[in-house]
Amino acid sequence: MSHILNFFFGNDILSTLWQSFSCAFWGFFLAAIYLLCENLTLIMILHAVWDIIIRVPNAFCGLPESSGFLVCIEVLQYIIQFGVMTAVAVYICVNYDRLKQVE
Repeated sequence: MSHILNFFFGNDILSTLWQSFSCAFWGFFLAAIYLLCENLTLIMILHAVWDIIIRVPNAFCGLPESSGFLVCIEVLQYIIQFGVMTAVAVYICVNYDRLKQVE
């Protein structure tokens, strides 16, 4: 929810809501992984890897916004975040009891 504060620092309301929505899905995924493995270090590593692969090129690579490289990263980010990660989080939540028994 802290991403909502970006509105007060110059972002328009739609991009702020989109960022909050996107971060919520990312948080659901990390929460599901944490519930399953109860390992905070793994969650921190996943977050760092995500930031290095997705966030750093978008913020610091210095390419123009219309570059094919950034467009590919953005499309892959949405596919992974809203498709794959959401499916994994739902699967973990639905099958939580069975998955915990396997351990």
